Amino acid sequence: MNYKISDQELAEAQKADLSRPQPFFLEQGSMQVDEIKESNGAAKIKSRPNHKLYLQVLEKMGPEQRLAKAFELSDFSRSLFFEGLRIRFPEKTEEEIKGIYLKRIAKCYNRNY
Repeated sequence: MNYKISDQELAEAQKADLSRPQPFFLEQGSMQVDEIKESNGAAKIKSRPNHKLYLQVLEKMGPEQRLAKAFELSDFSRSLFFEGLRIRFPEKTEEEIKGIYLKRIAKCYNRNY
């Protein structure tokens, strides 16, 4: 997989302390917090300003490219999930993490089959 990163992003990543996960906070008044709930408490759908562009890019891709992209995204999400488990359970061995992963993935499958 090829991921392009800007020089500024690379410099920031090199400065960051990646040994411990950093807390993620949304500031009150930020777009993300404001769009999560409406005044009545109901979930509010976030705007998707780039959705048209996304669909145009998908339309230009051939079936093989779309399938390859789907596999790439699936592989990326799987590795991201594993990395999150490694960070959450630093004391666990790789085999134990694989066991946790398999148990959690089993909960995600549709049980109607």
